[in-house]
Amino acid sequence: MSDNLKEVLDLVPESTTTEMVTFIPAEKPAKDDYEKVRENLLDIVDKGTKALDDIIGMAGQSQHPRFYEMISTHISTLVAANKALLEATKMQQSIDAADAEAELPAIEKGGKHVTNNLFVGSTTELAEMLKQIRSQ
Repeated sequence: MSDNLKEVLDLVPESTTTEMVTFIPAEKPAKDDYEKVRENLLDIVDKGTKALDDIIGMAGQSQHPRFYEMISTHISTLVAANKALLEATKMQQSIDAADAEAELPAIEKGGKHVTNNLFVGSTTELAEMLKQIRSQ
């Protein structure tokens, strides 16, 4: 802005400072999420099993068809919760396996699909090449 405009509008110049903001991600958010999900699912399965026992007791006493329908629905819900728990465990295992594989040196990973892999040279040259790869 020009100085005349500042005087006319009676503006006070502002000092501008910028502050650097750093984002620090959690070390293992996937691990924390898995633990929370696992705790919740185990709690659901535990409470659901206790509730199922109560419903079965009431069904036996009343012999009302609605209670037996509730038992069937509740069993389906418990089966779904157990499947979700297994899926969460499989997902965590695959995450752990991917993390472990990422930490391995390139020589230890090995190729899954290698076609026509050929080394032409002496065994000492091969040993030297492997030593260089491992040191990287």
